[in-house]
Amino acid sequence: VVLEIMFNLIQTANPAIQIYEFTPIVRYITNPRSNWSDTYVSTGANLTGKKLPDIADFIESVCQYYHVPCRNWYWDLGWNQFNFNEYFNSTDGTHPYKGMDYIGVKMYLYLKSQTSLE
Repeated sequence: VVLEIMFNLIQTANPAIQIYEFTPIVRYITNPRSNWSDTYVSTGANLTGKKLPDIADFIESVCQYYHVPCRNWYWDLGWNQFNFNEYFNSTDGTHPYKGMDYIGVKMYLYLKSQTSLE
């Protein structure tokens, strides 16, 4: 798994480094908005048959194995089909342009809670 290789390489090269991981977020897979990520089954390369929440949960489990702090934003942001338009432009179901400030604040608060950031 690529994530495991990445953790091994980084931590071997610099054992004192602290890595933080954030999972993918909810989204519509295609435009116009269809194929909500909770139910869309991937057909791409190594992800065939997987849904995005499965991938997010897998990333979290790899992080747990390697003791890498992980925030599973697929579930933890509180974004869903009902409040989706608050965070995404009407023409893009993948990139949360309107939600970037929200993500930035959430990331800062999470990292601050994990470290001695002042």
